[in-house]
Amino acid sequence: MDETAKPQGVDSAIEVFRFVHHVDVPMRSFDFSLGQVLVFSGRSPRKTTVNEDAAIVISFADGRLVLAVADGVGGLKSGDVAASIAIEALIDRLSISTSVDSLRSDIVDAIEKANRAVLDSKIGCATTIVIVEIGFDYFRIYHVGDSMVLHTSNRGRIKHLTVPHSPVGMALEAGLIQEQDAIHHEFRHLVSNVIGSESMRIEIGPPSQMTARDTLVLASDGLFDNLLPAEITEVVRKGDMQSMQQKLIDAVKQRMTSPATGEPSKPDDLTIICFRPKAVMKATAINKKITERLEGNFSCRSVPIALAKLSQWFDRDLITEAVKRRLPRRRLRIRRLFVPKGMVCEDTGHSFLVGIIPMDTGIRWVD
Repeated sequence: MDETAKPQGVDSAIEVFRFVHHVDVPMRSFDFSLGQVLVFSGRSPRKTTVNEDAAIVISFADGRLVLAVADGVGGLKSGDVAASIAIEALIDRLSISTSVDSLRSDIVDAIEKANRAVLDSKIGCATTIVIVEIGFDYFRIYHVGDSMVLHTSNRGRIKHLTVPHSPVGMALEAGLIQEQDAIHHEFRHLVSNVIGSESMRIEIGPPSQMTARDTLVLASDGLFDNLLPAEITEVVRKGDMQSMQQKLIDAVKQRMTSPATGEPSKPDDLTIICFRPKAVMKATAINKKITERLEGNFSCRSVPIALAKLSQWFDRDLITEAVKRRLPRRRLRIRRLFVPKGMVCEDTGHSFLVGIIPMDTGIRWVD
């Protein structure tokens, strides 16, 4: 079943949406300040036993998100137990996370704790996991195994695709085989790195940025073993979130049950989390760029240039606060923000030269 809970002893620090020990979970939608999240989890069409995938959506009080998909390793005992252990370890650690700066180490600690707990269970189970940490102007990927993340633009450009920890995944990344060969490979099911192994390692990606209409897709190998990255991208890059994810689910189920000649088909449990940012995430990312431009000496050209380029994406408060943080002793007032052919700003007591037009009381430019 899915649960919404705040861990005991935590004063509303996080809100948790669990998806563990499921048979089938219809698509669920969550609307957060940073963006929209959709979650789906379902059993393999050839199974009558439990779904060995698990997923979680964690929302922090300050708006940050953590999304995760765990895929209990098939062929071993109690894959669902291992996946559940990994998800619960993440909840336990993040419920006491103290700051933004500690989140990376908290996630790593949770994965290591899960690995030790799975090993200590001594039932021979294992799981993969992929986690995405989403802040106001970045996201970061953590993964163990062959559950993956795809980051694509609305124009169909794949900006990032994690490399699965498997012999076939590594061979593909090294250029030894092609995508078509990899997805049909007889050893594609083999995984070389899992939670539940003494040699488990965590791959941590760098902080990355998203732009408007980008989409993040986290999924178990039930998705990536049945559709090529280009096929996934073609579906997720367009349309509203609900219809997009439903088309993706339908496409995978069709491949699992009735593939055309030459198409890949690997019936398996399927869990997908999709995320699209809202404008506020884009705005805060640009807000960071503005403040970076204002570091050091104040230039009469740097502020108007930054604001001129970015004003269409900002609301009045975001621009004002961005500049005031670097100009605390000046009185800045933005008189007009959304003006088709320009914008007027004032900085009392200071003159600016913009477009070779000197102004005594402020700045003005025209596109």
